[in-house]
Order: sequence, then structure tokens, then C-alpha cells
Amino acid sequence: MLSTTVNRIPKGKLAFAQLNNALEYSVNNGATWNEIITNDFAKPEKLLVRIKEIAGTQDNNSKPVGFIACSEPSDVPIADANIGTLVVVTDAEICVTTPENGTLSFGNTVTAIPVYSENAHVYNSVSDGELSYKWFYELDAEADEWQQIAGANSASYIIEETASIAKKLKVEITQSHPNGFTYTGDGTSVGNVVKGSLSAEFTTLNYTDAVVVVGGTLSAEKISSTIYTNQAGTQVTPVLEFTNSVVPEGACSVNAKANLAGYNDLPLTVVLASVKAPAPTSSCFESFLSGEISFIPKNYIRFTQEAVSNHLLYSTDGINFTAVQANQEIQITNSLYLKTGAYTGAAGPVSTSDVSENLFSSLSDYLGLCLIKAGGPNLITFESEKITLTYLNNVITATVPSGITITKWEIAGESLSDFATVSADKTTLTFASNAVEGTYNVTIWAFRNGNIISTTCIVTLEDSGN
Repeated sequence: MLSTTVNRIPKGKLAFAQLNNALEYSVNNGATWNEIITNDFAKPEKLLVRIKEIAGTQDNNSKPVGFIACSEPSDVPIADANIGTLVVVTDAEICVTTPENGTLSFGNTVTAIPVYSENAHVYNSVSDGELSYKWFYELDAEADEWQQIAGANSASYIIEETASIAKKLKVEITQSHPNGFTYTGDGTSVGNVVKGSLSAEFTTLNYTDAVVVVGGTLSAEKISSTIYTNQAGTQVTPVLEFTNSVVPEGACSVNAKANLAGYNDLPLTVVLASVKAPAPTSSCFESFLSGEISFIPKNYIRFTQEAVSNHLLYSTDGINFTAVQANQEIQITNSLYLKTGAYTGAAGPVSTSDVSENLFSSLSDYLGLCLIKAGGPNLITFESEKITLTYLNNVITATVPSGITITKWEIAGESLSDFATVSADKTTLTFASNAVEGTYNVTIWAFRNGNIISTTCIVTLEDSGN
């Protein structure tokens, strides 16, 4: 009567072998009676069975016809062979196992713990069968919709699906029992997955290039190496990035970070051992050289204040360098080399740049045309009033402030009339077309309020005054 297929009956319970519509059973000493079906039920102290009452019908005199009363109850013996042995998975728990007692963080390992129908049950693959696993992350909490994680089919799972961040995890355990049936239990995580954290053996690193150039580009590939791990102690290989990849103005420490999907960024400090200035090029001429070539002596260049502010050094032989001065004029023959001197930049010390190439071929717009060379453009000064000279088309023109008078021009050792003519107001001197080429000392005299001042300048006359 009782089933002996105990591996299909929950442990400690009973079940009838088959349906029997003629009988009924009681587990409470006849207080109530139940239909005999194949569902399992708890093992009672005593199991009673009897034949059910058959109601029958009534004749014309209202007397029962075909009525059969229920039989006296009989005890049903219960043997060990009738008591169920089946233990099945009913639920699952999710625990963080690496690191032990860790948080539900990206990169950590979680493990599914089966919950069985019997407390303290110890899994046995022979009697319990095989267990299989599927891991999911939550898509929609309200709709109870879950996304299965591809490849996650073991009892333990390393959280490595970035889409699961800020979502719950679920595990489904399927028990394939030797009795031919399958049983399923599942469980969800307590809380959501959070981003993992990175750490490094060293967070202050060096830039492997010994020297970098201001304004150049830093390469993350040149950050010195160290070992990176996540919070679980697993070695990882993050991507390194500079916060700003432009080389700053000075040797210093710059900010970088280690970045890896699923983890919070790890701040890094990268030390730049030496930063040097960039070698000047012809593109700097517009800022460093004056373009007023009509006022600059022939074959000379004039440096600007900006050249001084940018620590410019010059050389005509590429070996001996001199710091430039504002409005300084130097004669150029066939070579000009520049470099930037050492200085303290906004971020730290900047060392001297490399020497530029010979920049002479790019000087055409900056080489002076004026043939006067002596004392600079301001030749005569009365207090703050200045007479200035310019040269254009064989004519020297004096710009004379009010109250000052030019009294005469002289050419040392020569007759002025043989070389030039002076205007009636003595503000211009025009070289004669037949003037002999050469270098001459030209003196100009000026008068103001009883004071007479003169100055002598060197005039070089080429190609009949041109």
C-alpha cells in the first residue's frame, strides 16, 4: 500500500503507492479522513485505513438501497522501506567568498550556497545527484526581469559583467536527482553590485624619459611600472592616463590615473625628472624680432622685450651664446642660432633648450635696411626731447621736435657737397648718385636754448648709396 520508492519521497515522509478511490486514511487516530492519493505526507504515530462509505439510493418508502457503511479502521504497518529519503534544493544564498566576508564589489568572487529541504544537509553527489548553476543580474526590479550572464555556470562567479553594477545578482541551482527528477532553488543578493577598487604597489611613479620638452605630449606608456591589484588581491592590468598630457612648464609631479572598467579610478603621481625649454624656430621671429626694418641698420636684427621675457640666447657661431637685451641690435652675416636659457617656470625649473638650426635663411623679413649704424635710432636727446633718424631711398631724414634746430651736417675728411645735399631746413640729407661706396663718419649738430649737441654715426654706402 505504501510506496517504497523512497528516493522520490521527501525525507521522513510517506506516500501511497497508487491512487485508491475506495479507501481513505487518517493520521490523527480517525479524527479526520483523507482521500488516498500519491502526494507525500508527514509520517504519523499511527496510520489508519478503512473502506469508504457508499451512500447508495432510497426506495419508494425512503429506505436506503445499496448503502454500504464504512469498514472498521485497520492499522497500516510502516517499515523503514516506506520512509522517504529525498532531500532537494529549495532555495539558494549568495555569499562573497573572495575576499572573505567582502562586499558585493566588481572583481570579487561570489559563491552560491544551496539551501536544502533538510537543515544541515551535507551534499552527496551519489545520493543527491548533480547540481548546475546559472547566474543573472537584474534588468527590471518591478517586472522581475533578469539577464543571464554568459559563461557564469559554476557554483562560484567572479563579478566581471559591468552591466551588473548597481544591480542585484541572482543564482539558480538545478538539482538533477538520481530519481530522474529535477529540482530548482534560487536566491538573490543582499544589495547591489558596486564598483571595485584598485591599488598599486607604488602610486608615485617616474616618467621614464629623463628629459621632456615644455609643451610636448606625455605618453602613458612611459610611466614606470608597478603591480596593480583589485580589492580581492587579483592582479589586474588597468589603462593609464594623464589628467593633462601636455608637458608643464617645469620639472614637477603631474597627475595620472589607473582606469579599468568596473573599478573606481586609482589616482597616480608621476614625477618628471627634468623639463627643458623647446628649441626656438623661425616661427618665434614675429614675437622676438622687430619688423621695423627701415629703422634697423642694414644687415642687423633687433630683439624685442618679449625675446628677453622668454629667456632667449643668441649666437652667430652656434657655440658661444649671449642673453638678448631689449632693442639690442646685432649684425648678421650668414648664421643665427638661438636657444632658450634656463629659468624657473610655473611648475618648476626649466633647463636650457637644445640649439636651434641655423635660422639665417628665414630672416629676410627682419634684416634691417637702414644704412645708419651708431648709437641706435635716438641719436640726440635734450632732456626728454629726441631727434631720431631714418633712412629710405638714399635719404636720411631727421625727425626734429619743436624747439630744436639742426644746424649742420659734416662728413669727416670729406667735402659734404661731394657726397650729398642738405635740405634748406637741414632735416634731410640726400646722398648723391655718384657718391663713392664706402664707410664714412657723419656728424649732425643740433641747437636748443643755447645748447649745442652733436653726434657722429657711421654710414655705410653700398651700390651708389643703396
